[in-house]
Amino acid sequence: MRKKIILEDDLKDEIYSEFPLSKVSVFLLAIVLVILGFSFNFPLKEKVSALILTELKKNKACPILFESLDFNILNPGLIINKVLVSGRCFQNPNSNLTLRDIKVNFSLPSISPPGLKFKTEISKGRSLIRVFPTVSIASSKINIDPSSKIRLQDFSEISSGKVDMKGDLKLTGNMSLTGSKVQGTQFTLKSNNITLPAQTVNNFNIPLIPLGKLNLKAKMNRRGLLTIQTFEAGGNASPVLLEVQGSIKVNQRYVGRSTYDLKGKINFSDQFYKKDFPILNLFLSGKQKDSKGYFSFTLRGSVMSPRFKLR
Repeated sequence: MRKKIILEDDLKDEIYSEFPLSKVSVFLLAIVLVILGFSFNFPLKEKVSALILTELKKNKACPILFESLDFNILNPGLIINKVLVSGRCFQNPNSNLTLRDIKVNFSLPSISPPGLKFKTEISKGRSLIRVFPTVSIASSKINIDPSSKIRLQDFSEISSGKVDMKGDLKLTGNMSLTGSKVQGTQFTLKSNNITLPAQTVNNFNIPLIPLGKLNLKAKMNRRGLLTIQTFEAGGNASPVLLEVQGSIKVNQRYVGRSTYDLKGKINFSDQFYKKDFPILNLFLSGKQKDSKGYFSFTLRGSVMSPRFKLR
């Protein structure tokens, strides 16, 4: 039996159905495929990693390294894993600071200043610092979100071998920059649970000091002059009350060369300097207290060679 031969031109009309996607959908799909193809084939991660490392190497006074870099396609941004901050950055070369990760994501465009806005989160232990950098052609600005929280135990590497402190800090503030130069900054640190554990500092056995409250408000100009507007430590039940004002000339390249010009006053409870820390009497002997029981003091010199004087 012969088979009927159907020519191309004789195919049935129902075979030619319309493509289910609109032209716009096809166009968008093509763009997505191109982006995905570019992402999977172009070594973007390596290029960005190399760029970041190149910029970090320029800051020889404060070496910073990281283990790896990941991209987030769904929520456009990148994750910098296990960031290692050299102890040279905080004058403690024997102790490096390791951050769990730094997440950088695109945010809504900024109007003032006009430019690109990012959301950055720095994580370590129970601490989370959330900042919103805005980058424009002429200048940049960084805002620290009020939800930022610093747990001092998470950053014990900074004070390792110095003074140990525990507690939680609330951090707010902002910073303006031109290029990489700081033009101005202001910030506030607050806490209600600061404690100095019993420890040995410069061969002195210091007892437990539950300070409780801490309030610091400061600002810095483009010349690196940090002005302490408010510094108060200690609450009603604290054995030590401290107030400080003055300025610190910050050397942004070598922190150890920064210089102090501070004055303040300090109050010790009778229980503290007579029983808990009796050796303190040797330093307080002959010193005059004001009507509220405060001793005055000054702090001058450099970070590497401070000069403390109790009046």
